Amino acid sequence: MGVSSDGKVFIARRTVRPGWTVDLDVYGNDEGLPIGTLSMPSLTRDILTDDNGMVYVSHAERTEADPRVPAGLTVIRSGDLQTVAKIEFQQYYFYQLALGPDGLLYGAVGRRLAAGDIESGGNAKMENTGLLVAMDLDRQRVVDELPVPTGPYALMITPEGKAYILHRHPTQGSEPSQVSVYDLKERKLLK
Repeated sequence: MGVSSDGKVFIARRTVRPGWTVDLDVYGNDEGLPIGTLSMPSLTRDILTDDNGMVYVSHAERTEADPRVPAGLTVIRSGDLQTVAKIEFQQYYFYQLALGPDGLLYGAVGRRLAAGDIESGGNAKMENTGLLVAMDLDRQRVVDELPVPTGPYALMITPEGKAYILHRHPTQGSEPSQVSVYDLKERKLLK
């Protein structure tokens, strides 16, 4: 769920239609009924909003779809509910998004396709990793991969450019094991 700067509420809802699509219901009035519904290409991972009325929706990869749906990001303008950008990520499995003070969008990546498997399609192998991936929304592409400890899951970035990352323990499932601090300006792990 996400709330835009103009007061609209965006709620991801999985449907049972063929293809397991996800609807993004938009609420914005006192009647409690959706004012719009947008179709997303796959299961939603995170919904992030900014102060300028933009809504960033990351979605998971669907290898069983024909054709395969890569993980990606859809950027929606809240005012008119128009999609303004779509970015596909051929190899990353995002957990959470955050906007940096440098104007880039960052994604915590705990899993990615193994090297050499990006083009293989349905039976690609996933590997555990630790990355913050920086995305330039104007150029609609990934511009940097920043190594962090394995298993980044949740992400928060301060106005000063410090990224606080909650990591999942690689063998304990969802039990958190550590928080790391990364300096985005210096491009280094602090602690």
